[in-house]
Amino acid sequence: MTNKPSIFQPIPVPTNVDFNSTPTEVLSFVKNQQTLSVDTEFISEYINAKTPNNPDDEDVYDSCILGDLEVLGYNAENVQEQFTNTMEIAINNPNHPQHQQAVTFYKSE
Repeated sequence: MTNKPSIFQPIPVPTNVDFNSTPTEVLSFVKNQQTLSVDTEFISEYINAKTPNNPDDEDVYDSCILGDLEVLGYNAENVQEQFTNTMEIAINNPNHPQHQQAVTFYKSE
């Protein structure tokens, strides 16, 4: 078996990202996080910072990646909101099946 050229190797997942990261790096980083750990505010701010004011200046590839990132951000935000609502209901009801999980969750914050 021969070695594959480096072009076919998987893109390494970054350990952290910031506003200087490429859209591909941010997308890889977010996709490899647990949904409840995703920083949805950063994703929103990153997309706003990377989206050009003039649509003619848009890079087609980056635009597609930013669209995927936006969808992941919205999905993570919805899951996080639903989780928080469930935990609030559970913490206030000792008979709720997730009451103990809610107690643990709020003690860890």
